Amino acid sequence: MRHLVGAAALFAVLSTRAGAGGSESRTLYVNCGGPPGDGSWSAPYDSITASLQSAEALSTSYRVTINVRGVCRAETFPLSLDFPVHLQGQRLGKYDSQGWPLPDAWRDTVIVRPASTPVPASMVRITADGVRISRISLDGELVLPPDGNAGPPANAPIGILAHGADGLSIEGVRVSNTTLGIRSVGSSGTITGCHVGPGNSGLGVFGGDPADETTVLLLNNRILYRVNGIGVAGGISANPALGQPAGTELTLHMWRNDIATTYTETGPTNPAAIRFSPVAELATDGHMDATVLYNRIGGPTKYAIMVHGGPQVAFGGGPYTGSVDAMFLGTTLDEAAELASVSIVTFTNARATIAPDPRFLAAPYLQDAVYRLWHGGELDTVSVDHPATQDHPAIGGLVELDNELFINDQLIDNRTFVP
Repeated sequence: MRHLVGAAALFAVLSTRAGAGGSESRTLYVNCGGPPGDGSWSAPYDSITASLQSAEALSTSYRVTINVRGVCRAETFPLSLDFPVHLQGQRLGKYDSQGWPLPDAWRDTVIVRPASTPVPASMVRITADGVRISRISLDGELVLPPDGNAGPPANAPIGILAHGADGLSIEGVRVSNTTLGIRSVGSSGTITGCHVGPGNSGLGVFGGDPADETTVLLLNNRILYRVNGIGVAGGISANPALGQPAGTELTLHMWRNDIATTYTETGPTNPAAIRFSPVAELATDGHMDATVLYNRIGGPTKYAIMVHGGPQVAFGGGPYTGSVDAMFLGTTLDEAAELASVSIVTFTNARATIAPDPRFLAAPYLQDAVYRLWHGGELDTVSVDHPATQDHPAIGGLVELDNELFINDQLIDNRTFVP
């Protein structure tokens, strides 16, 4: 487990790891829905899309800000930020008595993806170092199914998608009505003071190249989710069609976030407020190191904290391995979460622990994997699925798993709650 560092020091390091442009700055102005212009204060562009070509050209010599006001309904998605830039709106958000962001704002700048338009992979796509997004709202116009509906929600984009971006900063942003609010793959930076949701899932954070030391800070965000609040994995496979890089390692700091749901039943899923795994998608090896401090979990979620093998291990491939090092301190649950939720640790797909359909009956377990978990009471009553072997014809018969589980530095004997 790496040493804890102060929030201010970590924020400064992550925010300055990638500089943008030169020492001088230039600002382009956008008034969404207004008449076309040249980007000056007196004649702003009429959309963010219209400003991007000029902003990219200026970014080779200047630190560029795109200053946006209005409601932006005529954008071409995804808005591709493949150059260093600050996309800045006019949002002045409200906060509750605990300092967490509310959905309401005194004023706002809103980017809308009309439901009648084709669904892009994301509303904003970041692939450059030194990108900052602040004080802006994104609305994907997803209509979530009601509580108890087992069907998936309608197709909708990811709000903000970051691939291989260093020095990333997303602050004071609201993302609502999306399939996933913010997804970071192989990117380092900060996501702070954001209101994410309602949406199907809140945040997804995935690792990068070990040489890049991928590190992400999630600080003081509010997440309103249907299925997963914050999902994290160290390993992830490349997806050339989406420009997604492969990754194997991640350091995550998840500090003082409010993660809540109003859903009691979401169909054939394992909904969780905090969901950690070594690997995701087609990756077979991954490693994550996390500090999870003073977060609040709210609502009738099925699982408060879930550490599992990975969502893909039910569908063949492998063998899978990896590690999760995580410290949980100061987590609080509201009354609804206390009554409805449990926490689990398993070395396979979490859905395999309840076997909702035959595909999961032979889900392979990780092999030669290590979980090192520290806590201040969060895992006192955790359910553990840590068998010594797995025996099923679909995986070739009897397999010695050789996984290790440490909780508060104590080696946990093999056991399982799965029938």
